[in-house]
Amino acid sequence: MGKDTLTGLKVRHAMRKQLIVLEPDDSIDCCIQYLIKFKVNAILVGEDGEKPLGVVSKTDIMGALYAGLPISTPLEMIMNAPPLFCGPDDTLSSALNTMKANSIYRLYALEKGLN
Repeated sequence: MGKDTLTGLKVRHAMRKQLIVLEPDDSIDCCIQYLIKFKVNAILVGEDGEKPLGVVSKTDIMGALYAGLPISTPLEMIMNAPPLFCGPDDTLSSALNTMKANSIYRLYALEKGLN
């Protein structure tokens, strides 16, 4: 049996180090500006210093705009909650299995003690 390419690799080897968290009452317009500025596809939503409450993706924003919501709409109205997490020392294989099992495209790494 062959060795899996992901064997021994941890989430910390593949994760983005930059984290952007906006407040639940920040607007869709504010979120769009951050998505463009930092060239990301989704942003976490949460209270300062607390575990994030949700996530807003480009797809969520497009859906909100097509539904006729104003760009001043708070993110808490369109966010997906709760976001799913893994640990930076989890294996990439286990993180990918979690993503597949939950039909999601992103998983956030959270240090122990913050969950």
